[in-house]
Amino acid sequence: MPRIFDNIDQSLLPARRETLQVTDRADFCVGYFNLRGWKALDSHIERWSGGEGNCCRLLVGMHRAPEEELCVALRVTKAEGEIDNQTALWLKNIATVQLERQKNSLLMWLPLNPTEMTLEEGFPRDVRDVGHHGTGDLELTIRNLDDLEKAKSLIQKSFEEN
Repeated sequence: MPRIFDNIDQSLLPARRETLQVTDRADFCVGYFNLRGWKALDSHIERWSGGEGNCCRLLVGMHRAPEEELCVALRVTKAEGEIDNQTALWLKNIATVQLERQKNSLLMWLPLNPTEMTLEEGFPRDVRDVGHHGTGDLELTIRNLDDLEKAKSLIQKSFEEN
């Protein structure tokens, strides 16, 4: 029978030791795992033969923040830190994007010349004379689907020209 322990109110170790003395397998699911803690359980688990029905399974997992999930989903490569120079330059020349979670918005800088287009009040914004992150002189702030719809043609233009 599964048991859930809140380490603020309950001590996990005594209950785990007691349970491991009378069982031949265990499944643990934890948010983090420290090998020092394993020493306290090791003697109970080592006596098991291993294999199906006589083993210990340990699932370790941490929650990812939504913006981290988005970054992982949108990255070009599957492994962190793996991107070649050509791809990096290609991405840099199309747009620089920053997620602003506190403001519920996405900031995007495109390498387009603001003087070659008619700018609506506040969207997009000419940032040639303003210090800003990213490459590009045209800043888009996307707060909703209407903003995204307005941004599509500019993103496409940046893709085609760069």
